[in-house]
Amino acid sequence: MSKYEYIDSRKTESENTNPVWRMCLWLAVSTSGFYDWLQRPQSATAARREALTARVR
Repeated sequence: MSKYEYIDSRKTESENTNPVWRMCLWLAVSTSGFYDWLQRPQSATAARREALTARVR
């Protein structure tokens, strides 16, 4: 799991009281980099891995 994936998974949890900017600061990534990452389309490699994971389960 990348730092960006971790932030994305935590930001929607109800018990999480930390804003995105604070989690970015703790993980030494830029807030703009996180939001850029959110807007990127899924890579071909990530799509293949997701499909393979679904087949294995």
